[in-house]
Amino acid sequence: MLVNNKAVDVYTIEIEGVIMSDFPDFCDSFVSYACFIDGKELSNSELDYLQDTYPHEIHKLLFERLY
Repeated sequence: MLVNNKAVDVYTIEIEGVIMSDFPDFCDSFVSYACFIDGKELSNSELDYLQDTYPHEIHKLLFERLY
């Protein structure tokens, strides 16, 4: 996943707002934290871009972490 042509470290992505009663949609979940490969944190606008641009990848990552 790229934001501003920089790679995001997928292992640093944190997802909040996960409500299990909303399974499997998790429509209230959101990316609350992530870093680029170089260790720099994404800004709020970059987090929004990440979530808006890669919704399927974020959803898949959430499922992987649940199981």
